[in-house]
Amino acid sequence: MGFSEAQFTATINRINSGMEDLGHKIGEVPRAANEAVDRWYLPGFVNPSR
Repeated sequence: MGFSEAQFTATINRINSGMEDLGHKIGEVPRAANEAVDRWYLPGFVNPSR
């Protein structure tokens, strides 16, 4: 099996797309974490911003 520049480029594009998706998901973590601890039934020490 020889080297295929088109296959290499497609693979790199797929990796970059996956990294971009991962970056977006990681960016959602702080908001989701804040929403999870911002509940009336959790004591204040869990969310010290209250």
